[in-house]
Amino acid sequence: MKLCLFFKHNKLDILGINETRIKSGRFDVIRRKVFRQFHVLNNNLYHPNGRLWVIWSRDDLSVRTLSVGNQWVHLQIEEVAIPSFLTTFVYGFNDALGRMELWDFLRCVSVQLSWVILGDFNCVRLVSERISSVPPNLAAISDFNNVIYGAGLSELNTVGHAFTWTNKQDGVARKLMRLDRALVYSSWHSVFPSSYVEASNASLSNHSPILVTVCPGVVPRPARFRYLNC
Repeated sequence: MKLCLFFKHNKLDILGINETRIKSGRFDVIRRKVFRQFHVLNNNLYHPNGRLWVIWSRDDLSVRTLSVGNQWVHLQIEEVAIPSFLTTFVYGFNDALGRMELWDFLRCVSVQLSWVILGDFNCVRLVSERISSVPPNLAAISDFNNVIYGAGLSELNTVGHAFTWTNKQDGVARKLMRLDRALVYSSWHSVFPSSYVEASNASLSNHSPILVTVCPGVVPRPARFRYLNC
């Protein structure tokens, strides 16, 4: 119920949820009990542990599923007030080898519309995005950056917390990392020049919610399209 209140309080248009830990057999029960007022899709057919759910409530919002995998849900979104665009919600595996399938998918996406990718990539881009007594995996960082450059992606303008995940421990056991972010394809900036992402306060988990606001610069008084991955 907290997620439903969070959705309404932030006036979101669409919400991506990472690591629900709801098994496939429980999906229909939870949907009827908690999300009965929402449209819901997930990637449970590709991973049994409820890694990614996407929910929205607007009947006038067209959400077309283009591809689903064990680490992503790839959608085309159409809304009357703004140009159509692609959105990919991601939740990368914890190990570098497992993330290779996600990296390969991002490289192979056919981009004919503006495209935003957001979620928990489970990898940092820079050594400075990590505070931990354990040294970073430099090869994994290199793989992540290579796929970003190779796919023509860049960071969306970001405000808020520099670190989006914490293990909530103190002393030498304390870890802080920037695992959650929003990436956009090169054409995104020209279509939605005023869009930005906010890493807000963690409340529902040990991750900061990633809130993307899409404000097209092509209309005098742009409608706000907001969605979040948490």
